Amino acid sequence: MTKKLLKKELLLTVILLLSTSPQLMAQKKVAYIQFSKVMDATASQTGNATITGSDAITRMLTATGFNVKVYACDANGLDLATNVSVDTEIPTFGPDLIIMQETWGSTSAAIRPSGILAFRKLGALNIPLIYNKSFTFQKGANRTITSTTGTAYDVVSTSSLAVQVTSGNEANPIFNGITGTSIPIFFAGATDLGATVASGALATAAVKGLSLVNDLEITTPVPGTATLLAGASGTVAAGTAISTTSNTNSLLINRYPAGTQLGTDANDKLGTKDMITFACNYGAIAAGDGKNVTNEFLTLWRNAAYLLTEQTVPNTLYVNPQLGVNENTLEENSITVSPNPTSGLVTLNGVENVKSITVFDGAGKQVLTSDNTTSVNLSHQTKGIYFVKVETEKGSSTKKVIVK
Repeated sequence: MTKKLLKKELLLTVILLLSTSPQLMAQKKVAYIQFSKVMDATASQTGNATITGSDAITRMLTATGFNVKVYACDANGLDLATNVSVDTEIPTFGPDLIIMQETWGSTSAAIRPSGILAFRKLGALNIPLIYNKSFTFQKGANRTITSTTGTAYDVVSTSSLAVQVTSGNEANPIFNGITGTSIPIFFAGATDLGATVASGALATAAVKGLSLVNDLEITTPVPGTATLLAGASGTVAAGTAISTTSNTNSLLINRYPAGTQLGTDANDKLGTKDMITFACNYGAIAAGDGKNVTNEFLTLWRNAAYLLTEQTVPNTLYVNPQLGVNENTLEENSITVSPNPTSGLVTLNGVENVKSITVFDGAGKQVLTSDNTTSVNLSHQTKGIYFVKVETEKGSSTKKVIVK
């Protein structure tokens, strides 16, 4: 082969790599904006004046090709690292996507209608938006919008830790790589600061996970457009059943087209770009520094970021590197569950020094726990998909089991 042909092949190879590798393409920029607070010692940290915040979402976005800048702010929106208001820093950074994280208080000064990070002001930036703070989209004074009917609810973790795809949205690319329509989100409930029962929190306190809003005034450019992609059902703390009630007026995982108004004030609307909402407690996201969120949870966030930045959404499940690995000492591929499918006793093979086994149903609800054993009896469970999480001295692993 001549040198000329070799150079041509090399050039074609380089072009192919540049066009297919997220790390080599021009990176999309993400402004990840959150309120700075001290989380539990076992949880991810939001960041402060000297420490850059990091969690499972920011690490996933970085790993999938995004350039992520975390802004840790005070209640007024001052970037603690620079002592500059974050609204003046955003244009300089030039993000392709803005993420507002749940760490903000529902009535924080920065996100009120008069605040520098109010929904109306973010919408007017004409930058795609992921907004994960459902409680600020409800009725009440000093919320980011004005609503007369929107009502927010915490779905206690003991009743549900999963979302359900709404009918007709099964093929929506936000669900690419995910199997089934009941999608596990968290493994356990947590406090607002990311403590779980496993890290010492009281069971009565570690109950945060999902939340939702019903009866929200949502006015889309085409009236009556359904925005709800996935809802939830469970109970509130008092035990009363709760669920998303409307594909057009409930908020959990939604995609809102450009120009959508939320609430009753015409100023509270999106500009020329879409928004996707999540309704996930940050304490549950941060718990265990990434070990409390499922592969499916991170896949949803990855897919949302790809959609809003107009990239081709991958068709694969994103694998959370924190799951099943503790300091790289637990070999995930060596652990098997048998028999699978099962109608009774299942055994975990290839694992030693088991501390506990916890079983979750397809909705994410804990249904069974057992200590110091490698087997668990599922004969009393109904048919369906379950997740068996094993904790050992070397780490943890979660396996999917089908009860037939």
